[in-house]
Amino acid sequence: MDFKALFFDIDWTLFDHAAKAYVPSGIEAIKKAKKKGIKVFLCSSRPYDSMVTFGAFDLGIEWDGYVSSCGGVAYTDGKYVRKTLIKSSDLHRFDRLAHKLGLTYELVGPTSRHLAYAPTVYMHRFRELYKDGEVPVYRYRGEEVVGILMFAPNHYDSLFKERLSSFTYYRFHDYGVEISEVPHKKGDGIKAILRYHNIDPALAAGFGDDTQDLTMKEGLCTLVAMGNGKEELKKGADLVTARIDEDGLLKAFLQLGIIV
Repeated sequence: MDFKALFFDIDWTLFDHAAKAYVPSGIEAIKKAKKKGIKVFLCSSRPYDSMVTFGAFDLGIEWDGYVSSCGGVAYTDGKYVRKTLIKSSDLHRFDRLAHKLGLTYELVGPTSRHLAYAPTVYMHRFRELYKDGEVPVYRYRGEEVVGILMFAPNHYDSLFKERLSSFTYYRFHDYGVEISEVPHKKGDGIKAILRYHNIDPALAAGFGDDTQDLTMKEGLCTLVAMGNGKEELKKGADLVTARIDEDGLLKAFLQLGIIV
């Protein structure tokens, strides 16, 4: 197929956490696709600031844009084509409850993020796995906020859902919950970018490893699951390639005819 656009998850798709490195064969495959005139985009659950800290823009690839915050933000051609924001009044309601419970959280904006309160033991436990740099600590000042990353164990979930039912909650870690006002789906960010570039979804492919990557399928026609990916994703994918540590991305490119 003559693909026109490719979208890539970062963690366990481009970056091998076991080896603690981006996989060279996958990066080189993307560069070859780019040279053929195919547009390439990052597509991560990470906020933009985390993507920068994690080195995703330092790989020698001239990305054509990105989807960040799991679809909450989409950026291409020097402009935002999707940006979902939480209302200030709702942020204040959330803050009152979190502060009362002694919890801290990150406020995630389109380009930056910060902690609302000093780090807690829950945040440190979360950072044992997700190490993506230090962020400043200060209260909400009316800035644009796309999402919230709350550091708390799961016994807090029911309380927040009961008292703040207008939010969407996604727990992805024992001590990490992503919270937004509009449900964030990678597929929505992909749709916005493809619509902007007038690219047929049939000519776009996405690559990922986690269940959140299933929503890529809502924006494009070919979804590739890494061999190390979650079983739910593999069942919904059009192609299951080899593991990340077995050059899975490169092998998928070759199998799909993206490069030869």
